[in-house]
Amino acid sequence: MTVVAVAGALTVLAPAEGGLYGFAGNVYGLSGSAALLLTFIEPFQARQGDLGVPEKRFRLAFLVIYTAQMVAVLGSGVSSGVPGEIGRTDLIRIACAVVGSVGAAAAVWYRLRHPLGQADATVSVRRAPTEEDRRLAERLLALLRDEAIDGRPDLRIGDVAARMGQPEYKVSQCISTVLGFPNFNRLINHHRIERAKRLLADPDQVLPILEVAFECGFGSVGPFNRAFREQVGVTPREFRAASRRLS
Repeated sequence: MTVVAVAGALTVLAPAEGGLYGFAGNVYGLSGSAALLLTFIEPFQARQGDLGVPEKRFRLAFLVIYTAQMVAVLGSGVSSGVPGEIGRTDLIRIACAVVGSVGAAAAVWYRLRHPLGQADATVSVRRAPTEEDRRLAERLLALLRDEAIDGRPDLRIGDVAARMGQPEYKVSQCISTVLGFPNFNRLINHHRIERAKRLLADPDQVLPILEVAFECGFGSVGPFNRAFREQVGVTPREFRAASRRLS
């Protein structure tokens, strides 16, 4: 991406009659072609078989939209020079630019909520736990049980590792090998949701859903609802209503 950006800038800033302009244009064309090729290769990499259905659909949608834009732009470039044709070409390119901008924003929105690191962690091969892993896991569970450290919305694995006086990778290993969670965030969310279930099932507890989310360490109600539904299968409101009916 850096090469494409620098070469593109030089084609704009360099004098048109100079050798630098021609060199930059060649580099820009070659690097742009390479980036274009990678765009089509990425969705069909071998590791795609390890991805979930939502990720596959996301990649397919990206590929379809990108291909349609390419066909439209390349087709509009074949113009006869007639004024009406030139105007139509400009409209097609503007429309593609708008669709591309909206699509890019949607892709960023999706990726922020579905980072690939989570998928990678779930398919990683687990090694056998050691005695040290078991001791660290017991200490970590004690912190969660006795001090409710998961109540901090900004809690990070580095904070816990520093508290335990251990490197981050050792804490991560005890989480995956002994406790059975793919990563630190999954462990913390599990304990937060378990606490939320106890609060929501308590007939004497009248906290609103938002306050329950805050009480359990979530920074806002949206992530709380998503995490709760993923783990329990229903929304917090539905869980509370069902618990009240049973009691």
